[in-house]
Amino acid sequence: MRASDFDRGSNRRGEWPFPLDSLPRSYFQDFEMTEAHRQLDSLHHVAFTVRSVPDAVQWYQSRFHCEVAYEDETWALLRFSNSDLALVRGGDHPPHIGIVSATALEVGPMTTHRDGTRSVYITDPSGNAVELLDPASVRTV
Repeated sequence: MRASDFDRGSNRRGEWPFPLDSLPRSYFQDFEMTEAHRQLDSLHHVAFTVRSVPDAVQWYQSRFHCEVAYEDETWALLRFSNSDLALVRGGDHPPHIGIVSATALEVGPMTTHRDGTRSVYITDPSGNAVELLDPASVRTV
């Protein structure tokens, strides 16, 4: 790929639709990459609040190809091919997304959960709960 290819505005092969040199210099200078930022973070799970964990597990398993990685009365974790779905009882866990991020350790004290993962919750600017998981505590398949 040549710089001139970007100038044409082509996006046929996923190229930028504008020349990168059209971005302000501050776009590149204001962000200092650390080793923790060099790889993309991973979406670990999405957590939905449910009225009944066993009923929700049965419903999802009867409609989708997934397996139960963990289940008790307060929450369950369903494993799909590309991510997990946590089914949580209201009041015990907030609805949230879980992201595996090396920066989790920089945010605050970690809580160790029954499944062995360590995490900390933060809130995005819109008030959504985000669980940051320590990569060393997350099992990989």
